[in-house]
Amino acid sequence: MARTKEEKEIAHQRRKVKEAEANMDMHMAKAAHAEDKLIAKQSHYHVTHGTHVAQPAPISAPAPVMGHGYGHNPAGLTSVPPPAYPPPGQHQA
Repeated sequence: MARTKEEKEIAHQRRKVKEAEANMDMHMAKAAHAEDKLIAKQSHYHVTHGTHVAQPAPISAPAPVMGHGYGHNPAGLTSVPPPAYPPPGQHQA
């Protein structure tokens, strides 16, 4: 049992740590349960029943233009999109 003021403060801090750990465990369990529910909810969308229906191809965005807006490029010039960032193959972990 804590006798001095310092010992009581240490005991109090240890209780706070235990409470925080219990609270963290509860939130981790809650997040895991929510993830399980979401996976179960979405799993029926990915199951094919019989034949596969082809999805339409995605629509590409128009190329960006130079100048002040569409139709303001000088004759014969085409716009070039900026390079991707980070460059392919050089991503950070």
